[in-house]
Amino acid sequence: MSRATGQITITDFNDAVTLTGYIGCNHPKTQQYNPDTDQYTPSWDTHTSPAGVELILTPSLYKVGSNTNIISNVTDGANSVITKIVWYDQSNPTTPIPFENGTNYTSTTWSASVPSSGNLIIKKNILASITGKDFVCEITYKDPTIGDITYKTSISFNRVVNGGGIADAVAWCPDGNIFKNGGVPSLTAKCELWKGSIVDETASYQWFVQNPSIKATSGTLYDSAAGIGWEKLSESKEGVSNVTTNTLTVSDGFVPNMSVFKCKVSDTGTGSGLIYWDSVTMVDQSDSIQVTISSSAGNVFKNGIGSTILEARIFRAGEEITGIIDGATIWWYKFDQNGAMDANYGGAGIDHKIGKTMAVGGADVKVKATFRIDLQ
Repeated sequence: MSRATGQITITDFNDAVTLTGYIGCNHPKTQQYNPDTDQYTPSWDTHTSPAGVELILTPSLYKVGSNTNIISNVTDGANSVITKIVWYDQSNPTTPIPFENGTNYTSTTWSASVPSSGNLIIKKNILASITGKDFVCEITYKDPTIGDITYKTSISFNRVVNGGGIADAVAWCPDGNIFKNGGVPSLTAKCELWKGSIVDETASYQWFVQNPSIKATSGTLYDSAAGIGWEKLSESKEGVSNVTTNTLTVSDGFVPNMSVFKCKVSDTGTGSGLIYWDSVTMVDQSDSIQVTISSSAGNVFKNGIGSTILEARIFRAGEEITGIIDGATIWWYKFDQNGAMDANYGGAGIDHKIGKTMAVGGADVKVKATFRIDLQ
């Protein structure tokens, strides 16, 4: 197993600032809607009877190499290193969501003395007339040397219409997806097959982990449906269990610093023979070695035109050690928009490239591409 991994999708990555963060939520990111019964599952609407459970979005911010959530550990209100937390609806990215306790949202001005003040709460089924929505959280961090740094992170939600026998797989991490300094011995990833507004209890499940070393198209670790670059998990694999159930258990020692898990859901009922997929990512913030990737020209190409330089940055116990790492031990892999690994990325029959930097052009990105590093 590699010593550490890193990954970037050409979508968005902040310049060279060593901050990282994510948005946590208390519900799956896919909301099921049944037009036959006019029901949302889960329902976010707290105004109905019986009332739904509000959707709570919680931002987190970390310095690369540290497992301390800066936002939840701020104690000095007057000299807080977090000076502002602002939420935006991506459909209106220049106008902040108002700080108010309104019908649809509750959003309050950030205060170091009130940890929940940075959260955004959604209290209505706001996807009723649209199929999806993105929220962006903009966090202002006060660096003692260079001043204010703005860090943005986003989260997406979508609505799936499940009337008339339509089915969909939904995966999420019920207890979060972050391992922190040995404090979380294991995490679970759950996947369910929804038909209408109910869960199909008869479906069968198989979990996979992203593993670029899976190149052979035969053997017990390979599944043709998942494709190359994905390892079929078994109960004999140390660090994982319940690999053929809807709830995968992963120990903290299994994740180097980031792992992507994908679930294959086979419909064994009325849709027998149909296969559905969804995936989750787990992150270990406490490993001694961590890998991040920066992009010199952002993450968006337009009409196949664009170029950028991806740069590997490697940290140990919070200190950058990229300069002492042999570039030959940094292996780059590419996955397409469907999650399939490019078996010839480094040339005919060579699935990887090596080096501390990687040039990416328009020809490398068809709709979307994810570039992954394994530190050997």
